[in-house]
Amino acid sequence: MAEHLYQTIYNDLLEQIESGEYTENDKLPTEHELMRQYGVSRVTAMTALNMLRDQGLIMRIPRVGSIVRGATSPIGAHGNIQFVTISASNTIPGLYEAICDEAAKFGWSAVMYNTHHSIEAERECLRSILSRRVAGVICYPLNGEFGYLSVFEQLKNAGVPLVTVDKRVWLPHGSIPCVTTDNLRATYELTSWLIEKMGHRRIAYCCALFTQANARYRFKGYVASLSDHGIEYDPALTDEMERPVMPYRPLKPDYRNYLTYLMSLSEPPTAVVCECDYVALALMKSARELGISIPDQLSVVGFDNVDICEMLDVPLTTMEQNFPEIGRAAVNMLHALIKGEPVEPLRLFDARLIERSSVKKIDRS
Repeated sequence: MAEHLYQTIYNDLLEQIESGEYTENDKLPTEHELMRQYGVSRVTAMTALNMLRDQGLIMRIPRVGSIVRGATSPIGAHGNIQFVTISASNTIPGLYEAICDEAAKFGWSAVMYNTHHSIEAERECLRSILSRRVAGVICYPLNGEFGYLSVFEQLKNAGVPLVTVDKRVWLPHGSIPCVTTDNLRATYELTSWLIEKMGHRRIAYCCALFTQANARYRFKGYVASLSDHGIEYDPALTDEMERPVMPYRPLKPDYRNYLTYLMSLSEPPTAVVCECDYVALALMKSARELGISIPDQLSVVGFDNVDICEMLDVPLTTMEQNFPEIGRAAVNMLHALIKGEPVEPLRLFDARLIERSSVKKIDRS
């Protein structure tokens, strides 16, 4: 079978790195230089370089180039771990930095692969790990739980040490070890704070998709808190903004219509619990466009405490996840798996309430 052109480029560059022709911090040929040298398209050249990057052999730095990470550093049980994540680290505060710092204690480098919220990219990256030399994998999955189990099953059956963060992945013969926030408890506490301290009784819940594992756990926490405070759950106040009309035709999120509907009810809500900060931010933007005052007419709370929350005109009240501790715990769990030691299947961390001005207190005296 003829070798693909990207594989030829990859093999040539790999041989040059391993032979010492390119050493640590050397710059490899650019995509355009490889295109001219091999007579290939940019996609072919980029694929070859990305394969080297995914193996942890080079860094690809925008406007700088492809830099050799150090060909003499050992790869395997004392080399690289792969961190597969849905998003850049600045939207998951402190997680990647903590993983890198903790991994260094075991002599590892942590190589991040950003899937940009793409199921296809996540599946492809995880599948490619089967043919690469990594000590283990930490995955921040897009959906978790019951989505595309075959790739995770293949990794587990191949003996690849694997830990997930943020979301659990259930397999037919047991789950993959996971480190995450106690999402049910956190949203229970957030909803209880709205009821007990801020006086709200009519509270809506808004999420992106219920197929997202954390959205369901947070929803359960919201409902449990209502029930424990003697408030009947009203399904009319819950909406799923990205619910698909058909599998091939998703419904475009429409926060304006949702807000218009809520405020038209005979007894509109006084607060909305949002599954995450991005849902809360979209809701607040639509409220501003509709002339709905936050928090005077509607209080809004989120979840995650992304950087922008405190910089808004109306700073967002939210639950902050302890991503640095989650990252450190995940690396230590992975280290135990590599050593063949037993690990707990699930490690939960508490979240912390960050009170800001997006919530108005209701006086019920």
